Amino acid sequence: MEKNKEVNIETFKRYAEIFIDLYIKNIIIVKWFSEGVRIEAHDYNLKKELEAIDDKINLDDFIGQVFYILNEARRIVLKNDGTYDYDSEKIIIIKEILQRCPQLIDDIKVKCTSKQNLLDNFDYEILTKRNKNDINEILTYSILINLELFNDDSKNKGNHKILFELAETDVENMIKVLQEALEKLQILKKIEEKDV
Repeated sequence: MEKNKEVNIETFKRYAEIFIDLYIKNIIIVKWFSEGVRIEAHDYNLKKELEAIDDKINLDDFIGQVFYILNEARRIVLKNDGTYDYDSEKIIIIKEILQRCPQLIDDIKVKCTSKQNLLDNFDYEILTKRNKNDINEILTYSILINLELFNDDSKNKGNHKILFELAETDVENMIKVLQEALEKLQILKKIEEKDV
């Protein structure tokens, strides 16, 4: 697939708007790697989503422009010098998208520079434990967490799956710790924004 087939600027802007809307709604999932990017549409048919917006959208053209947007956004955010015109209409549109979507900037900064495992996907199941002698008797409930981690480092490249079971109090404690970490992260970001 041709990644940056030329489209007129109005079409490019429309595709950029549609992309960012679908990205914010988690319909398009972006997987960042140190040297590349992949897009997915978990549990969605991207072609049908696009047809619902406008049945004249060409899926291949749209995907090609999304790859262009993401690759240029990475270069802008990570300040990788390129040989392109920073004032070109497409780059200006991409910069506007980045200003409107700090989540995209954060994803690029963290996921494109990390040397650690990154969260690729997660899910859960509710489990019941039953009495061996009387399977109708439920002894307890728990939650099975399935974490899929990805490492782009050349030594440990690939996906790793971690499964673990939690009691209700474990889940409550995990939520508290994650909430506390999120609050501290948000405080640090606010301090940094004031200093800029």
